[in-house]
Amino acid sequence: MLEAQQREIEALRNRSHESTQPTELEAKHLLRKAKFSGKYFSAFKVKFQNMCQLRHIWDVIQGTKVLPEFPTLNQQIEHQDKINLAKSYLQTSLSNEVFDMIQEDPSPSDMWNTLLKTTKRKSGQTPSMYLNDSVD
Repeated sequence: MLEAQQREIEALRNRSHESTQPTELEAKHLLRKAKFSGKYFSAFKVKFQNMCQLRHIWDVIQGTKVLPEFPTLNQQIEHQDKINLAKSYLQTSLSNEVFDMIQEDPSPSDMWNTLLKTTKRKSGQTPSMYLNDSVD
């Protein structure tokens, strides 16, 4: 199943080179396939990263997208749109239980880092077991 989804993402990525971006319908369809409920984070992470790269928002999720020192109005608007899209992708792709962990985070990169921290494997624990632990 993971291979089929990976092929579908690759097909969309190849098609995105032909057009500027996939349609909203295609993006929403992909987003529904990458749902994280607290289990199998490594599979979710790969699918989610591919979707975000396809939409050109992965740098926002990672926190590496920065505006120039003196951004134009268009650059500011585009940057805010990408931040909003990244937040939406993160929030939509999580179960309610997992969403509760990130809902207070102010930025997409903070949200992603919270997910990474709370799903990190501790000695002998699976990510789903660790989700029930408190985060320091």
